[in-house]
Amino acid sequence: MLLSHHSFNMATKTNGIRKVSTWILAIAILLPSIFSASAVTPSGFDELIKPFLKENCIRCHGKEKQKGKLTLHDAQVDFENPKTSEFWLEILAQLTARDMPPTDEEAQPTDSERNAVIEWIDRQLLTAGSGETYRKKLLAPEYGNWVNHEKLFSGEIKTPPFSPSRLWRFNTEIFAHKGFGKAKSPFSYVTSERGIRDYAALSIADQSTVQMTMIVADSFIADREKRGDFSDFSDDKPIPEGQDLVEVIRREHSRVLGRYPSNEEQEKYLTFLKRSIKIGGKLEGVKTTIKAMFLSPESIYRMEFGMGEVD
Repeated sequence: MLLSHHSFNMATKTNGIRKVSTWILAIAILLPSIFSASAVTPSGFDELIKPFLKENCIRCHGKEKQKGKLTLHDAQVDFENPKTSEFWLEILAQLTARDMPPTDEEAQPTDSERNAVIEWIDRQLLTAGSGETYRKKLLAPEYGNWVNHEKLFSGEIKTPPFSPSRLWRFNTEIFAHKGFGKAKSPFSYVTSERGIRDYAALSIADQSTVQMTMIVADSFIADREKRGDFSDFSDDKPIPEGQDLVEVIRREHSRVLGRYPSNEEQEKYLTFLKRSIKIGGKLEGVKTTIKAMFLSPESIYRMEFGMGEVD
């Protein structure tokens, strides 16, 4: 039987609508299972976490009592939810610092029980992409010496010690002991001198820091020039050469950074000193080189990058 052009178009549209309807129905059936899968209780929660919470936490953080407005009897485990991740991050911090359960509680979890729960929470946070927040928190200065003393001195840890890579600003107290005389610290506080002071230890070195560092360098150099520390670079004397220049680099590097330069650093500053002397003269050349050392990252930041010898 022959179909008219109009009838053929109608049949095609009907088939298309049926296909679309079929896809919509399939999606409607599959979506609930997709979303419910993401909310599945993580493996180990019922076997490990629930008994731990019941034994050590729920008496003070349960349905009847909520110390600190915290409840754990109904703890959610959807780690994809930011609020849930923040909730477990706080629990992780308390367990790691051994602040919870409180030390005055007679019943305490064993180290293996505590570590198992810590590892479980850490694993869930990492899987959900939220663990980096906690790791960054541990890089802050207030956690710099956060060490489990029992583990540290028990002898059970056999691997070489290490710490995560960190970059901190020097604070004002450290600067006061670096031997720069009466020079004011360029690493200032961010609050007034009255009351509790807040040091911006995590802030980066901005333009004002660089300017203050140069003021410190100028003051440091001027005091030493008055004492005659740079007499070897006066106009009436020949330009120091060879080992004499090397000793200048080593001496000034030690004064500014508190250590002697590596061979690579020594060669870099030696080349810089020779070029500076050629352009600006002997005295200005050595002054410029000292200022360059003041502006090096190690002069401004406390760097913990594992730059020492490999164990």
